[in-house]
Amino acid sequence: MDNTVRRNEAKRLLVHFCRLVEQRRQVPIPILECLRFAFLKALNGKTALSQALGLERGRGRPKLPHDQEQIQLAYAVLEERMSGSSYTDAVACVSDNFHRSETVVKNAFRALSQTVIWQFRSAHPKLTAEQFNRLKHISKRQVAKIDAIYRE
Repeated sequence: MDNTVRRNEAKRLLVHFCRLVEQRRQVPIPILECLRFAFLKALNGKTALSQALGLERGRGRPKLPHDQEQIQLAYAVLEERMSGSSYTDAVACVSDNFHRSETVVKNAFRALSQTVIWQFRSAHPKLTAEQFNRLKHISKRQVAKIDAIYRE
């Protein structure tokens, strides 16, 4: 059983657990494992029990794996740039939207620009000449790579 259950699923799981206990029936091992995981998480002080059980969400934006979040930041910068924003404006906009510092956004774009260009190609397989030139202007150091990516 996946340890990260949605709120409604968590409520149904707990209601089912309570009914099984009231009826003095055996609780399936996957339910016990899920509850064990939640209790350990709460006992270790990582989260409140209600959050560990999936009944409440934590404060703020849900945490994403570090790499996935960086890819989202970099892709958002690329999209802003492709819509005509300057690098500075794109970084500021993404920083505001994702509630991250501009330095974090800049570092993500620098580190992952080639990765997000591949993603952009998947989302936009055909570019107009203007879009293609804008993309090459955005990634001046990667002009040869962009040509190769869009030739395939």
